[in-house]
Amino acid sequence: MARISYSVGRPARLTIQLVGPDGQTHPFRDDLPRQPGSYEALFGGVIDGRMLPDGDYSLRVSVRPDDGSAAAEAQAALAITGGDTTPPRLEGLALAPDSFSPNQDGMGDRVKLSYSLSEAAAVRLWLETADGTFIQDILEDVSSADKAGQVGPHTYDFDGGVDADSPPPPDGDYLVLAEARDSSGNVTRQSLPLAIRQGGQPRAALVGDVDWSDSVVSVGATLWFTVTVRNVGATPLRSFGPPPGYVYDSNRSFNQRARAAPGYWPARAGPRRPPRPRGTLPSPTAPPAAGFPRARPLSCCWSCSP
Repeated sequence: MARISYSVGRPARLTIQLVGPDGQTHPFRDDLPRQPGSYEALFGGVIDGRMLPDGDYSLRVSVRPDDGSAAAEAQAALAITGGDTTPPRLEGLALAPDSFSPNQDGMGDRVKLSYSLSEAAAVRLWLETADGTFIQDILEDVSSADKAGQVGPHTYDFDGGVDADSPPPPDGDYLVLAEARDSSGNVTRQSLPLAIRQGGQPRAALVGDVDWSDSVVSVGATLWFTVTVRNVGATPLRSFGPPPGYVYDSNRSFNQRARAAPGYWPARAGPRRPPRPRGTLPSPTAPPAAGFPRARPLSCCWSCSP
């Protein structure tokens, strides 16, 4: 590590450059403001994420005073030897699918990202907009590796934050950025496009009371009930279960409750058979689609066998 020390006597703009044996200029500090005082800069041989090749360089420090007076420059010799110029590789970086809908409906809620790391490195993945605005970090699935940053395969499971009941990023087109930095400071960065569609936090409510056909049922008779579920959020909901009018029987215990499938919203009024997919409830802000009203009545009945 080289320590570059300098002093500035008046407000000025500072530039530090290294000129290589081939005459190529490498900017280390570019036209930065400096107030009067003493300064130090540590240089490890890396510029713009790459270790400079071994060789003899000319270090040039120049200042341009803010008052328009004459610029000043100082030079020194600097040798780089034994540098690691090989950057880490993010091999096979991929995501699937490249478009998803983080809304907890159990379909297309997640994205899998994977790569293989060629050498030990600190790796970071994050989501940003096309104009470079940071959105959120993407955390590694620790079960994919003994230790983050080790050589070998790594996987990430990205849900946009909805599993933690956080609002996902707004619908739109994004970039997933992956950056690996080794111990020498070499950096590799790659990006992949990712689209978010119909994302959001699901919200549902029962409308009114459960409508029962009777308060007493005889052996062999059938008890009917109707319940209406309304989508009170801005995200499509997915329902499940038997169709309206399905008849349950008393072969199932009243203490048994069907377990909700991931991403589905159950409305229970008694024992039921294992669920099966039944379509979606659209957002109340969107025009109702044919066959999918914003508030759906669900009718079922219970047959009491002798």
